[in-house]
Amino acid sequence: MQLEARLGVGTSNTLSELGGANRIGTHFYRDYEIVMTRPAVHFGVRYYIPESRWAGTFNIVYARVAGRDNLTKDPYRENRNLNFRSYILEFSVQGEYYFRKKQTGARYSIREVVGAKQVNMDWYLFGGIGGFFFNPKGQYNGNWYALQPLNTEGQTLLPTRKKYSRFTGCIPLGLGGKYGINNQISVGFEAGFRYTFTDYLDDVSTTYVDPAVLIGGNSQLSATLADPSLGTVPNQTGIGEQRGDPRDKDVYMMLLFNVNYKLTDSRGRLPKFFSWASRF
Repeated sequence: MQLEARLGVGTSNTLSELGGANRIGTHFYRDYEIVMTRPAVHFGVRYYIPESRWAGTFNIVYARVAGRDNLTKDPYRENRNLNFRSYILEFSVQGEYYFRKKQTGARYSIREVVGAKQVNMDWYLFGGIGGFFFNPKGQYNGNWYALQPLNTEGQTLLPTRKKYSRFTGCIPLGLGGKYGINNQISVGFEAGFRYTFTDYLDDVSTTYVDPAVLIGGNSQLSATLADPSLGTVPNQTGIGEQRGDPRDKDVYMMLLFNVNYKLTDSRGRLPKFFSWASRF
């Protein structure tokens, strides 16, 4: 058994209803807004399946995501004028498939054949399942307010709309690479998407509701954050008009850089440092 610890930093971003390119909203990379990139940190433990191309990893990731309609020149989204930010605390397990078979017991850089040049780089595809906590907040007059308790789309105030959970699932998918430094240490990266099971990462999904319902059932702040529109597109934010798009779930993405350290060798033994330290 070979175990490896991972620690790193990186960046995160999101594809949701808010912000995006200067066009009608799309669901994939064409709506990417680079200025909304935020930091991320992560920790993990990897287990290599002996004499195979497979490994499994448990990950903990803390990240930030955000979106703002006032960054786009699309007239409808610019007029909508919504914004959000949220932390993400993710727990996930993922399987990794390596393009090159891992030779258990060898160092990170190995020789494919006798006399061949050493290969220090390992590439892999990963996919898995996870869950994460989030808490979208909206900005008003310089202050940030948690949006889920405000029921901005009439959740709990209308019989057809239930309050969404701030914990949901995700499916990580992507590509990674590792470069061996020595027998115990490597550096690497992962670039991937998290396809979520929620459309409320940004607190936006369906249609506008009557502001009187929000005020009566919650507060004036609820109505204000539900519709801070600029008024440049007449009737765009009327009762029943589109506020979001419930057909597609939200997505967030990450680019993570890490340092990996082998906790055990191929026989499950601790490295020499740990073996020596355990005597004291």
